[in-house]
Amino acid sequence: MLITTATIAVTVMYGVFASTVKNTLQPYGVEVTLGAKMFTTAWLAVFFSIGGSTIWLVHLFCCCI
Repeated sequence: MLITTATIAVTVMYGVFASTVKNTLQPYGVEVTLGAKMFTTAWLAVFFSIGGSTIWLVHLFCCCI
């Protein structure tokens, strides 16, 4: 849950930051990109975390019954 929340927060904050920098510095020829590799890595961590938690919960409830 913490990884998901942190990834959402970073995605939103970086989007706002990139938009602000782009709008402010565009007259000077500055280009801003969102960095696809960083976001891919962060969201992969979220998916693996959710997957691991799901497997752990299934194992916990199925083996205890």
